[in-house]
Amino acid sequence: MWPKPTFTLQPTLPALGIKPITVNHTKSHPSKKISSNWRSGEVPAAPQGCFRGRKLPGVKTLEENYHGTEEALVRAGEFDLCGRYIKGEERFTQIRKLYRVNLRLSRDPEIGADHAEFARVSFSEKTLRLVALLVRNGREQEAKKIVARAKRIWPDKSFAKKLGLALRGQFDGPA
Repeated sequence: MWPKPTFTLQPTLPALGIKPITVNHTKSHPSKKISSNWRSGEVPAAPQGCFRGRKLPGVKTLEENYHGTEEALVRAGEFDLCGRYIKGEERFTQIRKLYRVNLRLSRDPEIGADHAEFARVSFSEKTLRLVALLVRNGREQEAKKIVARAKRIWPDKSFAKKLGLALRGQFDGPA
């Protein structure tokens, strides 16, 4: 398991006008700086403040760590905040590469074919969320290009139908 947190940001937060929270920071694994409540969609006050332009000691800005926070910000309804930092084409290229890596891994008998299903669900969820965020932030042309590329990569009817919904700014999970 990960080591215990080495410090908290509580002493510095009141000076910035932010309600104190404990941030799970470890020197051994920097990507674990923000606690697991992000997965539940609960975005803590300190990181929200950081993402809105405040620089807090020891916490990355959203631009530096956007890929790890996008899901939680969407669940919290922070679509405009996502729109400030999301780089559509670059993000879709990352999603596509990860999808291909996961498909290759699924061919390995030790990993198993179940990993292929994981690859499809992950690709679907991330792509749909990306398209919906772009549309909600007025970037429809960029979203349409990504939809065309996504349909070529995975020509699935259910996925295509959900992409149509995402082009209207709706997102309700993977295909």
